[in-house]
Amino acid sequence: MRYFISRRNNLRVSYLTNNDPPDIDQLQNVLNNSNPTQLSIGNPGLSQDYRHSLFIWYLQINPGMRNSFFVMLGGTAIQNYIGNNTIIADKDTTVLNNIFLNKGTRLIFPENLNGYFNIRSFAVYGFPVDFIKSNLNLSLNASITRTPAVINNVFNYSNSNTFGGGVVLSSNISENVDFTVSSFSSYNFVNNSGIIETGINNNYFTENASIRFYWRFWQGFVIQNSLNDQYNSGQGNNSKPNILLWNVSLGLKVLSNDNGEIDPSVNDLLNQNTNIQHNVSDSYIEDVRTNVLGRYYLLSFVYNIRAY
Repeated sequence: MRYFISRRNNLRVSYLTNNDPPDIDQLQNVLNNSNPTQLSIGNPGLSQDYRHSLFIWYLQINPGMRNSFFVMLGGTAIQNYIGNNTIIADKDTTVLNNIFLNKGTRLIFPENLNGYFNIRSFAVYGFPVDFIKSNLNLSLNASITRTPAVINNVFNYSNSNTFGGGVVLSSNISENVDFTVSSFSSYNFVNNSGIIETGINNNYFTENASIRFYWRFWQGFVIQNSLNDQYNSGQGNNSKPNILLWNVSLGLKVLSNDNGEIDPSVNDLLNQNTNIQHNVSDSYIEDVRTNVLGRYYLLSFVYNIRAY
């Protein structure tokens, strides 16, 4: 449903419902022992889930003042949610279909559970900053998620609450100069209602700030610069919570109509990229580190084909 309050204001409401079937890995009754301390197996008796989603959007635009306001509120509830049933062996034991677990080993298998919901909201206000020929957008966001699980036959809700905000300043100076300055921060609260291991509860702060700059100057030379600062307070003690990624290039427009560009560049100039992802689940906390190329140099040639 869409309701036009006026030419500058409108309200939208939508309700969606759908089913999401289990995938083949969740259905196969085959033990996955690629990680000896965390085994997994499928469940042939799984049913598809049933999702209900309700969203409300409100948009207001003021052409005279050149500002805009947008807000969204919505949520999803899932019946027969496909969650995890986890068995953590406190001693050497045999479970399910004669699966042997050493002490401390986990066995995870999917199971239909009720009680999942997610509520999220987002708001942004944008307005011009005329003295530097730019636009400024201020945003706030929040989400609340409850995920059901079973751990050693104890029903558990993993509650994840996130609150954050951001600011984006984007230029509108000319086709030869362009820049964007942005920062997005969030605070995350994760706790589990029925879990025995209280160490699984975790609060952490993340921030992502960046500066992007483009300048086309003398005789077709182009400077492009991207500086990105990433901070995550929830990573392990052996990881740097803060990394700075810096990419820079100096290009030259060539050929007729500037269709070609020769572009030498350096990626990750400071060689700090670690690519660590922090995950908090219903039964464990993990930092996933992925191998990355790190600093490298690249010489490229780009030719644009344009149709007029």
